[in-house]
Amino acid sequence: AFVGLSEREPGRHLLLIAGQPSNDDEIKDVISRAALRPDVLLVDRQIPDHEVQVFFRAADAGVYPYRLSLNSGAVALGLTFGLPAVLPTTSGEAGTASNAWAELYDPSSPDGLITAMATISRRLLDEPMRDAAEAAGREIAPETIAPQFAQHIAQWVCPTRVSQSDKEAR
Repeated sequence: AFVGLSEREPGRHLLLIAGQPSNDDEIKDVISRAALRPDVLLVDRQIPDHEVQVFFRAADAGVYPYRLSLNSGAVALGLTFGLPAVLPTTSGEAGTASNAWAELYDPSSPDGLITAMATISRRLLDEPMRDAAEAAGREIAPETIAPQFAQHIAQWVCPTRVSQSDKEAR
């Protein structure tokens, strides 16, 4: 899809690929083709924790062209860095993605991903997408989610104890 985007808008986009690639043949092919392109920055190694922020902050948008996905830690992590996202409508994240920080595309459309990448690059010029993504990241931050999650688990494990605590709190 990046090749199509580059052909549509020559010289306007750079692709950053970072992380240890899998041994899947299709991934190996993508990596070998990407390594030949001057408009691709390829960092094909394990990224240490202290460097992760560098790559997320260097990007203008995260592109997650998942064929199958229930949810994505990469999308969530990107949001904590204020990184807007391009997501397929079939991904697990699409149902909770906000137009304020995401550009969704139909993966069955031949130009869907290319169009979504072009659209988000234009939207980033005029819209506060990074601020919206960062706000969404705060909503799913561990310090926000952990107490709520613990409360739900407690209700399942000890429902009578939780309801007694609720009564005492009132």
